[in-house]
Amino acid sequence: MRMFPLILTHHDIDLIRSGFPRSVPWDMVEPHRSAAMSNHGQTLERLAERGGLCITEMRAVMGGHGWRAIRTFGWTEKNSAPWLLEQVEKWTREHQGCPMEPKVEDNKPQQAAPDHIMQFFAHEHLPPKLRAVSEPFSALAHLVVSTLPRNPERTVALRKLLEAKDAAVRASLAVG
Repeated sequence: MRMFPLILTHHDIDLIRSGFPRSVPWDMVEPHRSAAMSNHGQTLERLAERGGLCITEMRAVMGGHGWRAIRTFGWTEKNSAPWLLEQVEKWTREHQGCPMEPKVEDNKPQQAAPDHIMQFFAHEHLPPKLRAVSEPFSALAHLVVSTLPRNPERTVALRKLLEAKDAAVRASLAVG
């Protein structure tokens, strides 16, 4: 099923840790295409390419409100998250056989599969000297994964961070 991405930032760390979904069914957003264009001046496709919408923006678009409604109604990511989950669950019930991804069981969204690249940030097996060099890069990689939405740019960030970690480890081994 085609999914529309949600933008969750470091300000949404509690939502991220709770496993809040990173996307909603595209077909749920599609009927609100004109509101998205009106609020953002971009098509749904372009918004998705750029990372999607945050929860409050999604609430304004799906509710047929202008973006100023976010401030007018005092919407925050935190107080809008239950509203969005309710909308997704309602849409899913009405479109049986089209469950939200990731699947929701017992009201707890499943965590997305871990990034393949994260295995290369392991440092526990290294000797103390190399572990000390590698550990900060590992911590930053985990911060990137926990605070940024999964998208091609995050993958690039992790790849470049891995390159930097490898260079730092080599620098610590270099003679002269």
